[in-house]
Amino acid sequence: MGADANPFPEPSVVVYPLTGTGQTPSEAGGNIALLLATKLSALGGLAVKPSTPGTERAQFLSAAQASGVDYYITGYLTPVGTDVSLIIQVVSVASGSIVYSNTSTVRTYADVVAQADPLREAILTHAGRGFPAVQSVTTPATPPPIASGGALNLTKALEHHTRDAGPSLPWGLVVQVDGDGTSDAKSFAQNALVKSLHATGLQGELFPVSSADAQHNAAALCKANPATVALFLPTLTTSGSGVSLAVNAIGCDGSPIGTQTSMQSTTERGGLDAAIARAADAAALALAPAVKPLTAPKTTNP
Repeated sequence: MGADANPFPEPSVVVYPLTGTGQTPSEAGGNIALLLATKLSALGGLAVKPSTPGTERAQFLSAAQASGVDYYITGYLTPVGTDVSLIIQVVSVASGSIVYSNTSTVRTYADVVAQADPLREAILTHAGRGFPAVQSVTTPATPPPIASGGALNLTKALEHHTRDAGPSLPWGLVVQVDGDGTSDAKSFAQNALVKSLHATGLQGELFPVSSADAQHNAAALCKANPATVALFLPTLTTSGSGVSLAVNAIGCDGSPIGTQTSMQSTTERGGLDAAIARAADAAALALAPAVKPLTAPKTTNP
């Protein structure tokens, strides 16, 4: 009597738009988020809640906390040659840490939808629900197709979206931040560096690859992102009262262009975020003079 009819409530999740890079149109990340949310809801076992339109990446964690969900899903979408690189991440709202991440190469929206199954399994396992939900023993419904349907080729859908940096605005790709900072601090640092580069007259852009991958595949990444002249590899290190942001800039051939390390106090007004922003400004100011004269490597269409 009076027992909870559902002692093991479904883990709740919200799917935020993926961040598009390279030539990716802004709506692609939202379309993919909708597809994944629809498929996860159809699979059952999770309480999938809608995201608030207009939420920025830097506010994903705080927005998820405000909505009361247990997890949020987001990621990155990047055209690379004839394929699309898809990075999907599951973040625990309780800890703010990434509990699952997967990188895959996709070509169709059907390939994207297939990512819903491992996402569901990862969330249920982390939540201690590594067993089928009692009420979810149904045949999963197929989510409605986007545009030409689930087999629509993503690269075909994106190829007409090109960027024009202009001759006075060289492009620089800012890759994922290494170091011991939290995921939120690293995300803030990556965004801050992009903003700081813009202030110096460079066209900075977020790019969802690791520093190691950027170093080893610099030429291919530059070729896939026309007008790129440099890649910026940041590392964030935090201490009790300070933060250090080291940024290495490399050319499209992988050769070093320059490096800058800035240490800032977190005890000043604005705390950690303000310290990271100051460090990003220092890095951009120091590296911009060496990057601006560079020209993008010429590419030959097959």
